[in-house]
Amino acid sequence: KVSRFWLVPVAFLMTVFANIKILQHSNVETFIVFRASTPLILSVLDAMLLGRELPSRKSWVCLFGLLAGAISYMHFERGTMTATSYFWVVCWYIVFCFDQLFIKHVTDTVKMTTWGRVYYTNMIPVVP
Repeated sequence: KVSRFWLVPVAFLMTVFANIKILQHSNVETFIVFRASTPLILSVLDAMLLGRELPSRKSWVCLFGLLAGAISYMHFERGTMTATSYFWVVCWYIVFCFDQLFIKHVTDTVKMTTWGRVYYTNMIPVVP
């Protein structure tokens, strides 16, 4: 099970690292806006890669409302964002989406109890 699960905590740690770098080079609001836009991408990737159902029409309206808010925020904050900020946002976005999809995949394919998942998630990073 470890051979199929080890990437879960590694991806989580990479997400946390990229999150810290975003906060180092921009502000919390920027991170919140980009974090709020991830369900749009993840819902499409869930359907494409994991065979899950696409959101309903009402949910799509809400998801695109989040996207519109993120775009308008970027428009008004464009003077404060640097190339380094955008680099870390893109890194975080890619790693976070991978993390979320991979966790769903592992949860669906590796038979474990909830406590087993918690144990593996917390103990694998401890091993040097």
